[in-house]
Amino acid sequence: MTKILNTYLEEISKQLSECFSLLVSANRGTLQRHQTLQASMDWSWNLLTENEQTFMRQLSVFAGGWTLNSAQAVYNGVVLDLTSALVKKSLIIVKQETGHETRYDFHEIVRQYAREKLFSAGEEDHIRTRHLKYFLELSEHAEFGLKGATQIEWYARLNEEHDNIRGALEWADQTDVEAGLYLSSRLQRPWVGIDFRVREGNYWLSKFLQIPESHAYPRARAKALYAHGWILDSLGQLDEACSIAKECLKLFRAIGDQQGEVDGLLLLAWELSNPTEKLAIMQQALALAQSLGDLRRQAEVLGHLGWLDPSNKFTYWERAIRLFRQVDDLLGLAISLYAMGFFLILRHDRKITFRFCGTACAG
Repeated sequence: MTKILNTYLEEISKQLSECFSLLVSANRGTLQRHQTLQASMDWSWNLLTENEQTFMRQLSVFAGGWTLNSAQAVYNGVVLDLTSALVKKSLIIVKQETGHETRYDFHEIVRQYAREKLFSAGEEDHIRTRHLKYFLELSEHAEFGLKGATQIEWYARLNEEHDNIRGALEWADQTDVEAGLYLSSRLQRPWVGIDFRVREGNYWLSKFLQIPESHAYPRARAKALYAHGWILDSLGQLDEACSIAKECLKLFRAIGDQQGEVDGLLLLAWELSNPTEKLAIMQQALALAQSLGDLRRQAEVLGHLGWLDPSNKFTYWERAIRLFRQVDDLLGLAISLYAMGFFLILRHDRKITFRFCGTACAG
């Protein structure tokens, strides 16, 4: 069923991507207004300067809009003046002026016209590679931003760029396995945070990890395995998640990445079925995180320990809450506060519950 659905969606996507060609085809059944649209687009295009034409062609690589910074990443020139000129000519629209940066976009029919020009000019491969490079670098910043004080802004930004990221992943699948491993793994938190994107994350991570070439990039593969393990856990595929956790830990140890080793230990401990073994490996992860002075990873391990060691759960969660606040990880803080509050309510300890959870906003 999943294979049939994916094929169906790919066919729809292909038809949509070719909508302009279908609309303006010159067969006998073509309506006059469609021919007029083609003529109108050709007329507008021919009025543009050479730089404006190049700029529009290269901007067509974006899906769902772009910012001046992302436009600069694909176009080798001054983007502000060209953007202003094309906005005045109604070929670029100002999509969003609120938030961190102004976003721009094409009407879809204009984007499809410019995309055909990009392909005809033989520039598509080069521009899609630059587009991938930009979003790969953006994902590197996001990986840290999603775990700190600016994580709300980063979630919003990645949501805005979701179509662009999907396009970058599609190009990585064709041209750059290592980039695909890194890009898909760095989106672990956004993948897991939204239900339908969990399955999309599973699709991309599975796809890149199944490519034999992925074994040539042990660090990128280890990070992708870690992200995929948590996604499989959220989908209830626990045996597969445990197998992936073991390979993830083995790779991180082989390349000497101790922070990654903490991650691998945490994932493995969570997926194992033996309670004694789970707790021992989790304590091992905590000791390593403490030796590295890594407060965020200490907080993550402590948060998980609270679920594995019921007799000491409140002690672990109190420590996790303090550390999550110290490193400004709002998501980790919220999860730990929820766990603490839930069990305090169960034992009817409302005063302590308010102390930890009722003052979270002030914290």
